[in-house]
Amino acid sequence: MDKKILITGATGHIGNKLIPILLQKKYKLICIYHKKLPVIKKKNITWIKCDLKKSKIPLGNQEKLFCTIHLCGVTNGGKVSDHDYFRINEQTLVNTLESVKEKTRKFIFISSQAVYGSPNSKIVDENFKLQPKFSSYSLSKINCEKWLEYYQSKYNGMYFSLRFTGFLGGGGNIDYIINNAKTDKDIILFSKGKVCRDYISFEYGNEIIMNILKKKINNKYFCFNVSSGKVMKSYDIAKIVCDEFNSKSKIKLSNKEATIKHCVLINKKIKSFIKIKEFNLKQEIINEIRKNI
Repeated sequence: MDKKILITGATGHIGNKLIPILLQKKYKLICIYHKKLPVIKKKNITWIKCDLKKSKIPLGNQEKLFCTIHLCGVTNGGKVSDHDYFRINEQTLVNTLESVKEKTRKFIFISSQAVYGSPNSKIVDENFKLQPKFSSYSLSKINCEKWLEYYQSKYNGMYFSLRFTGFLGGGGNIDYIINNAKTDKDIILFSKGKVCRDYISFEYGNEIIMNILKKKINNKYFCFNVSSGKVMKSYDIAKIVCDEFNSKSKIKLSNKEATIKHCVLINKKIKSFIKIKEFNLKQEIINEIRKNI
């Protein structure tokens, strides 16, 4: 039987990098998009236009899926209303779950470290208390995980919530530092440059997904932190970036407190579940810088 995978949000950052890897491994893909026209057009991809905020995916009654990977959603930050976080994150997930509930063997949902709010703790494992009141984005991701757990209990299958840490090149603080260093602009660091965070690359995240696809397991709901498990201060990151660019930017340490001062996800649980290569955070930051030179 052909291994067929359905991907929502297929034209986003993760999807654009994941699709070529899946095609190389001979998976057949059904890719869902809404507005952004697909740039990858290959023989083994079927593209379906669907607004998941409003409707389910039009799949045939006999459609059988090896896995569904739900990448659709809006990220934290920007001018997004509370209602939009519900519509774009929760509603799209529920409509996807409804579409594949009796058709898919595995379901992978991309959650976020935001479910922990602002932990300011050195030990943030999967048992750390969730913080739905931290932001509407955090609430939407927590609710999505609950929906996933509910559907797994009702329809069986292998369902995964992957709580990703920040991505290099994903539009966060490192991108701000890189962009300012490139143009010799001042780099302002909150909490006097002592913000401690963890990052991974899109390639590393997709490797995790690929290893989960290969894993043979019993039907169950799983929740994992996905991180490098490494910590680096924002000041140290800024120094690395400025040195690589030979930048004239001044690093200015602000007394203003960062919203999240310390968040490093413990990844022991997923490392005991699948094989994961060690992630060299410093080297990967340098690799990201060199993409911008």
